[in-house]
Amino acid sequence: MKQNLNDQILSYLQEVIIWFLLIFAVGLLGAYLVAKRVKKLIYGLEPEEISFLFKEKETTLASIKDATIAIDRKGYITSINRRAQEIFKRKSVLEDAIDQKNLRSLYQAVLADGEGRYNKYTFVAGDIYIVDASPIKEAEETLGVVFTLRPETEVIDVSETIVKMKQQADQMRASNHEFMNKLNTLYGLIRLQEYDKALVFISEEVEEQQSVVNLLMASIKEPMIAACLLGKFNRAKELKVSLTIDEGSSMNIDLRPEATEKIVTIIGNLLENAFESASKHQGTEGKVFVSFTDLGQEVIVDIEDNGKRLSEKEKQTVLVDGYSTKKEAGDGHGIGLTIVQAALEKLNGALYYGDSEAGGTLATIVLPKGSVKNGPDERSDSGR
Repeated sequence: MKQNLNDQILSYLQEVIIWFLLIFAVGLLGAYLVAKRVKKLIYGLEPEEISFLFKEKETTLASIKDATIAIDRKGYITSINRRAQEIFKRKSVLEDAIDQKNLRSLYQAVLADGEGRYNKYTFVAGDIYIVDASPIKEAEETLGVVFTLRPETEVIDVSETIVKMKQQADQMRASNHEFMNKLNTLYGLIRLQEYDKALVFISEEVEEQQSVVNLLMASIKEPMIAACLLGKFNRAKELKVSLTIDEGSSMNIDLRPEATEKIVTIIGNLLENAFESASKHQGTEGKVFVSFTDLGQEVIVDIEDNGKRLSEKEKQTVLVDGYSTKKEAGDGHGIGLTIVQAALEKLNGALYYGDSEAGGTLATIVLPKGSVKNGPDERSDSGR
């Protein structure tokens, strides 16, 4: 009886051990598979390696001078470095969803096709940046987007300098071209002994130039703006386009030096666009009209031409970064309007497009006096 009981206990014990070993083996196999899966997900890294990489990532992000932001497919910021926090005034990486319109449009485009967008001139938080948007991918699935924002201030300053140099070169070339034409005409009249006609020709030229100079000196207090318009007057002659400045115009406000530079940039670029449009569509019949006033609380400048009239769609999109109405628009085209937009942003100004009575386009520049006049800085921080 006792032997049978021992045999039965031994049998049960053997069965328990077998089941224990079987369960243990299954557990080991499961643990191995789970560990292998986890290892694959963490790319074979050990915990201390993961900790090091996390610290390394934090340090790397903090050391990058350009703003860097990672956004998941739900539109929430998952990683942001110190420079980006300064730009967006964010204290938490998950404070809320991305709320910058221009960045959101780039973000949605990258999510839609999984293709990166690079070197895009974009306005973010009141300033212009060169933005790269790179997709975060896994197995061809786009999981989010990484933005890198490089400040465009220095590039814009260089671009403005180049534009001014180009404008000065164009003005000098136009003056030289015009001078040589008139000199050849005068030489011909003298050679033909048409002295009376030569005298009349000289008088007309002197009177025309002097009338423009007198008008600009009387209506504009700032010499740089007057010089810009005088140079554009010669540029218009070179292009065989008529430039008319409204005699009733007035800009006698005392401008800040930095505001003067921005206004010269704005007017210079918009006049070039007007000249090109008038010359291209009307040839020697091209006409451009300029008027300006500082009455009231704003400085207003109107530039209109008899060239191409913008469609309603073009009026809405004309200040989109890199936009150009030229058929060959692409790299290098549209940067003039980008510079104009940057200058307007700095002055809290606005640019509106409408239809000109001359048959072309009317561009209206509106600048608050508090943003441009000399004295205490009264600029509003709205939208900043």
